[in-house]
Amino acid sequence: MEFQINIVEAKKLLDGKKAVLIDVRELFEYNLARIDGSILIPMDELPRSVERIRKLVANKEAIIHCHHGIRSQFAAEFLRRNGINARSMSG
Repeated sequence: MEFQINIVEAKKLLDGKKAVLIDVRELFEYNLARIDGSILIPMDELPRSVERIRKLVANKEAIIHCHHGIRSQFAAEFLRRNGINARSMSG
């Protein structure tokens, strides 16, 4: 997928405050293990969270992650179709 970002590049953007990390897993998954600083917005909440994400991201990039990368790919594609600069984190 052309809109993927590896973990090294993602960390650089996050450390530089140039990106926001969005976790699209379910709450129970997030509670089991999460990346510090990530924002939980489960997949099924994305359609009604577009404006919230737009505000969170502002002039930054949205980096989307999940457990295996499937949901994050779909979420990043959805957000891009809605005008938000988003990539799926791989690795």
